[in-house]
Amino acid sequence: MAIIKLKELGEFKGGISSLDKSKYNQGINFVNYMDIFKNFFIDDDTKLSLYNASEKEKYNYNLKYGDAIFTASSETPEEIAMSTIYLSNKMAIFNGFSKRYRFNHKILLPKYAGYFLEVHVLENM
Repeated sequence: MAIIKLKELGEFKGGISSLDKSKYNQGINFVNYMDIFKNFFIDDDTKLSLYNASEKEKYNYNLKYGDAIFTASSETPEEIAMSTIYLSNKMAIFNGFSKRYRFNHKILLPKYAGYFLEVHVLENM
């Protein structure tokens, strides 16, 4: 059985960290830390914050259907690397306390990836 590392299947990217408070409540969907923490999947029915991102921010921090998003930091070690899968085609960006993982290949079905990448499952492997 071959061992394949995540870095061989895709790439990580950090989220937007310099946010202007006056740009909230308008614009595109914004996935914050608690959205990742509370949702196994984020889809069109998930209520998200809005943020009026610039074109550069939309380009640099965009989410695509099937992207995995991980918490990158926390107050406790158990809450690091919690994950969610973005299951929407709506334009969205993600916050700087998280990391996006985008698969280079269509190797995992997005919903399967959600279960596979669940941190508690990984801890027990």
